[in-house]
Amino acid sequence: MKKSTLHFLRLTLIISHNIPVIPGGRVISGIFEYFFKNLKCDVTTKIFNYEISLDPSESVERELLFAPQLFDWREIRFLAEALNPGSLFLDLGSNIGGYSLALSHIVGKNGCIVAVDADPYSFENLCRTINLNNISQIIPVNKGIWSSDRDFHFEPQLYGNRGGGRMVLNSTDTSIQISCMSLKNLLNDTLGSFEKIAALKIDVEGSEYEVLKSFFEDVEKDKWPTRMIVERSPDNITKNICKDVNPLLKSLGYKINFQHGINYAWEKN
Repeated sequence: MKKSTLHFLRLTLIISHNIPVIPGGRVISGIFEYFFKNLKCDVTTKIFNYEISLDPSESVERELLFAPQLFDWREIRFLAEALNPGSLFLDLGSNIGGYSLALSHIVGKNGCIVAVDADPYSFENLCRTINLNNISQIIPVNKGIWSSDRDFHFEPQLYGNRGGGRMVLNSTDTSIQISCMSLKNLLNDTLGSFEKIAALKIDVEGSEYEVLKSFFEDVEKDKWPTRMIVERSPDNITKNICKDVNPLLKSLGYKINFQHGINYAWEKN
């Protein structure tokens, strides 16, 4: 990277990290992000008091790099209200760990965050951050989440948005084979001394219905999360790519607290 580009980037980060957490703040940070969206390199910075390397050419990493304080702040604040020191939080489709890192200070060393992602790139990125900062409360898991334990082909989105990878039925030139596990078995492996899931975030590119339906059928109600952030893509539902998870959650006694884009904030009635 040229020195002039590096100086401009550093100056931009100083400004963007001070954008207030308000509705519309992401529009301001998006202007700064636009100038660096094609810059492919590792930029070392601090987010949520952790040292981390981020690539500006990747959309999620770019959001965290330029304005970590604005990264899904409504959703993170909503989940944080359900967490306490010692709580269990599940981050399903964790990407490089934005939610996990933001909420790790709340659950503390006696709590646990299980961060699950099928993409090896995202998993390895989060592992580096965990090791660099000696974070003991985040447990990274490199698996897919499904209604049962089985293998799938996984199609990573190689450029621009690594969080957009999805499981596919047939192999392709760029797909990889991954192991998937049910949420119930993930819970059995990690619950330990935790009595329940305090909160959960799930963004698994269209598999939300299958994962949650199986979980709610197989796991005792007293272990269900109090609050959830669930991604729901109307386009995928219209194209019959996935089933609509909203009627399922309403039938189980959850209500929508708010909607932000395709993220729905659910809480128990």
